[in-house]
Amino acid sequence: MKLRFPHISVRKKKDIVPREKPIVYERPLRFAEIQDKKKKRGRLIKSVLILGILLLFISGAVFLRSFFTVKRVVCVVEGQACDGTLMGTAHSLVGKSMFRNLMLSHAYLVVKTARMWPNGVRVQFFKPELLVTFTSSREGMAPFSLTKTGVVVGFTGENPHLPPIRDLQLETKQVGDHANETTFLFYQSLVSLLPKMNIMQITGITVSDDETVTLYLDENSLAVAEKKRIEDELQSLQTLLLSPALDRKGKTIDLRFENPVVR
Repeated sequence: MKLRFPHISVRKKKDIVPREKPIVYERPLRFAEIQDKKKKRGRLIKSVLILGILLLFISGAVFLRSFFTVKRVVCVVEGQACDGTLMGTAHSLVGKSMFRNLMLSHAYLVVKTARMWPNGVRVQFFKPELLVTFTSSREGMAPFSLTKTGVVVGFTGENPHLPPIRDLQLETKQVGDHANETTFLFYQSLVSLLPKMNIMQITGITVSDDETVTLYLDENSLAVAEKKRIEDELQSLQTLLLSPALDRKGKTIDLRFENPVVR
């Protein structure tokens, strides 16, 4: 006997329609990418141009600074070539910009500078204004002067209406040193007073220190004065010298007292 099984039918699969792929719009995407690349390329070109202009500007500035920098200096003093010391002072301008202040100063000389474009400077040193010139009391020592600013210098000038003057204290100083205030004021007064006074008998003046002044007179006489009171003492001396009763031959007139003493 045969067994009978219920009929099992195989279920057929339905035909499944395959899904369609999403539509991709390739052209707009490619256009955007191209535009983005162009922008990046433009930014790169701009950066390169800016960097190039910046480098060009820096190079130009460096070149101009180097070109307009002091490289040569002409130095003269009173129309003559400078010595080593003054040349060294003048050469301190080398390396400075031609557009900067190129003025120089000196302890006692007058200095003028003039630009010689594009990279040169002419430096001129001039003698200062002299107040008084001294004669030396030591053998082999050259005459020297005191400037109107109180500086000892090696230049000399003329002392109109003044007798020869020696200053033992200033002789110990170096060129460029300053006289003390007492000495400076004394010479200012002396230079101002003597030309105005009728003291023709003074044949020489010696300043020993900060206090004592010796005035050499004719007939082998002399007068001793004090620096700080030189104006009053010169007036007293003038009065005495004009007196016919005074026998001053070989005498010393001490003007440091209220009433001058003749001995």
